[in-house]
Amino acid sequence: MAYSGDYGIPRLNGRPFLEKPPLYFMAGALFGAVFGKDKDISYRLVSLSFCILTLIIVYFMVSRREGYIYALIAAGILATSWEFFQISRWIQVDIALVFGVVLAMYAYLRLIEHYRIRDSILLGIALGITFMVKGLVGVGIIGAAIIADIIRQKDIRLIWRIKPYIVIALMLVPIAPWIVYLFHTGGWPFVREVVVVNNIGRFTGATEALSLGHHHGIMYYLDHFPRDFLPWTFLFIPAFIRSIRGFKDDPYISWFIGPFILLCLASTKRGVYLVPLYPAAACMIASFLERGIHKKWEDVMLKITWMGAIGSCIAPFVGIFIGYPFFGISLGMVSVAALIVVARQRVFKHVKGFSLVVVICIGISCSTTIYYDYMKPRQDFLGFTKKALSVAQGSDIIILSPDEIFEGVLPMLTGKTFKEVAHPKDIKEGGLFIWAERHDSIFNTLKERARVDIILEQKIGSKQARLAYIMPGGLMYKSNIEERL
Repeated sequence: MAYSGDYGIPRLNGRPFLEKPPLYFMAGALFGAVFGKDKDISYRLVSLSFCILTLIIVYFMVSRREGYIYALIAAGILATSWEFFQISRWIQVDIALVFGVVLAMYAYLRLIEHYRIRDSILLGIALGITFMVKGLVGVGIIGAAIIADIIRQKDIRLIWRIKPYIVIALMLVPIAPWIVYLFHTGGWPFVREVVVVNNIGRFTGATEALSLGHHHGIMYYLDHFPRDFLPWTFLFIPAFIRSIRGFKDDPYISWFIGPFILLCLASTKRGVYLVPLYPAAACMIASFLERGIHKKWEDVMLKITWMGAIGSCIAPFVGIFIGYPFFGISLGMVSVAALIVVARQRVFKHVKGFSLVVVICIGISCSTTIYYDYMKPRQDFLGFTKKALSVAQGSDIIILSPDEIFEGVLPMLTGKTFKEVAHPKDIKEGGLFIWAERHDSIFNTLKERARVDIILEQKIGSKQARLAYIMPGGLMYKSNIEERL
């Protein structure tokens, strides 16, 4: 999008990419134009910006009910919950969805307290943002939260209080022109691919959408949420129970339960899909801490969380044993020193949980600095792709069995589109091919059908990435690059 200038339709290696609406990619294109189209930091800044905006809104949302200290606690809990922390630095649309949902719930909570037309306008804009980021799922999450809150309050009149005609009108302001543009560009097949296949089909598990993957059973999130919400999972348990017991006075419980049920019913599931509910969970924990811990088992959960906080401060020292001795020692000393200062000074001693949030923020920041640097060459295809382009020295690279990895990275780095071959049997001419796979099925097929000379090979995550010269039929093939090598 940054190279093509077409801000209406995202493209993957030159082809229309209709799985997601364009808002996040538009923001990425704008950042790319400013900071560099071929630099991944340009696009990571988009996610970081949405993260910061989300935390600011959470702060203002909680400060109106609990005060500014507990607003900081809620923002800190959200910022350090593992899945939210990760997507804030990934190039992934879900962080923009979290921002849209938080903005919508902020407007809704203001509306149910005291009607102001500007809040109806804000709710409509937020709904439009969520659709333009990820389609109907964003609107569905907000709708499920509002319906759950209407049930909680047993007041159907809340629907009219938010002035639905204003909300819907504002929501359609960005959506309608984009749908028209989509139809004008590709006709009904384009609209159908976005709305029917990638939204309704994914939710229902329709046959046409099964090939898109991520289909799991109804209990999937009960297994993944506790892990993905660490290190706050243990405190969430008593916070959730207290919110259930005091549901009449807790608007955050509707925000969590309604969308959680909706997402459990959906056929397509991933841990990251639940992150729009994390702000509600963070607000519930902050509210729980504000009201104080009254039972022994609740105090046990707090102590377990403190153990995790201390562990995050010690974790940087692992860098000594994995090849980062300087950073391991220096960052470990910083985090441990912060832990000691907090313990001795008892920062905001009268505010339960504030010291815990401070320690976890510092511990996670220091430990993940080493963690991500260590994991980058083992998880990130960007470095391998840069090496591949350097080795190719201008020769054409063909993407074999494309799966959105090299289809996205190669055009980002070069501004060009690349030829693709779907299956080894479709290779008709010799050339330089790049691919990634889990079980070597492609590589084994190639060895049976062609001469394969591996130029680069690297294990990245669960996949083996390869760059190779391939000549079908085992014929002799040697390029100028291979001669130089």
